[in-house]
Amino acid sequence: MASSSGGPRKRRPDFSCMEQPPLIKQLRGILSEYPDGGQILKELIQNADDAGASELKIMVESRRINRNLTDKSPEFTKFFQAPALCIFNDAEFTEEDWRGIRMIYSSVKEEDSLKVGRFGLGFKSVFHMTDYPCVISGDTMLLIDPQRPAHEVNAKLKINEIHEIEGMDTSDVLRAIGGKYGFNKSVVEKGYFRGTMFWFPLREKASPISEDVYGVGKVEKLFGSLSLESSSILIFLKSLVRLHLLKMSQSGKEEHVLRVQIQDEKEIQTRRQSFFSCIKSASSKQDLSCVLKMTIKEETASETLKLTKWLVVNYYIVHSATNDFKRLIQSPKLGLSPCVGVAAKIEPLSAVEGHIFCFLPLPKEGTKLTGLPFHVNGFFALSQNRHHLKWATDDQDHQYVNDEILWNGKLLTEALPLAFQKALDTSISNAETYGNKASLVDEVYLWIPNLETVH
Repeated sequence: MASSSGGPRKRRPDFSCMEQPPLIKQLRGILSEYPDGGQILKELIQNADDAGASELKIMVESRRINRNLTDKSPEFTKFFQAPALCIFNDAEFTEEDWRGIRMIYSSVKEEDSLKVGRFGLGFKSVFHMTDYPCVISGDTMLLIDPQRPAHEVNAKLKINEIHEIEGMDTSDVLRAIGGKYGFNKSVVEKGYFRGTMFWFPLREKASPISEDVYGVGKVEKLFGSLSLESSSILIFLKSLVRLHLLKMSQSGKEEHVLRVQIQDEKEIQTRRQSFFSCIKSASSKQDLSCVLKMTIKEETASETLKLTKWLVVNYYIVHSATNDFKRLIQSPKLGLSPCVGVAAKIEPLSAVEGHIFCFLPLPKEGTKLTGLPFHVNGFFALSQNRHHLKWATDDQDHQYVNDEILWNGKLLTEALPLAFQKALDTSISNAETYGNKASLVDEVYLWIPNLETVH
């Protein structure tokens, strides 16, 4: 047939989508990128902070619950087994969060430069320990089973409709999570849970998702590694002021493992919120800073009490940025915030092993220890598994360097010096105000790095 122009009619090529690997294969790939370890708990802490939560509780339930399943057991009871890891925070899911947690290679963080890791790839690291994560927030429950057909992986239901769902036994649900953080029969009847709870039944045998078996002892090791950083874990966060690690013993008694909280939390929350609200509103064209004196209170299982006082300076650079940096700040592709911070331990007065934070400390490997006597925080561009800063390699020195690498360089050379100067000026002013008291003069010198040890 001829076309209207008189020539032979042309046809369209055969189009098709790119073939996607099965979901389980994608998850196994993610797990290889996100090594098993303490970073799993940090991802959950980061998600709670991004949600605006003030409190996070992480409990390992060590009792055996609903484990003797048979072919005749209700289909969804496998989501309500123990031993399990149970996580609670006092914020509630938004519709964006429900959407984000169901994404495999994306996150709602990409749409908000102040959110560090909102249910992106990092959350999928929980599949190191579980095959059947359950999420409860507000009026909704989500059950995730990657081993089901693609169109049935996510089962979303209303809490007050549990008794109507085929394959769901309310008594099995309550046997596992009843009494945890206020979830009970009344909550099921009324259909609303205040806050957000994650329930991760620990994997007791190899599965298509992972061969790793996860016991209570392994979770306790995660608690131990997190406890090593407990005095600094909250210092750069945006909203969290309390963190509690617990264990439910075989006798059904809650055992306290670690409690970390910020003293004068209301004042700290108010000042943090004011600072980050100003950033979010983009109403200021001037640089912004926030100086906090923050006392961290730690209580361990042995009831040992420890107080650590920090001077924390957060800094947001706008006006002082060079044109090259401003281009990066305004880049929608990067979507990062030019916010940095420094923190020194002023009571007891001692230099810390300077560490790099992206709101939480990065894994302590090599270059994450800076040699500085204070900690450094920033909205850094990180590797996909959030373990490393993106940085130019030796063979890139004279080649094209992408914007993420340039961004990290600008944070270090333009923004962090301003935060450091603000911190130093604050300590000098404080010493002068109190007649150059010896301990306050020592605080000034605490900030001065030994250039021979800086990396």
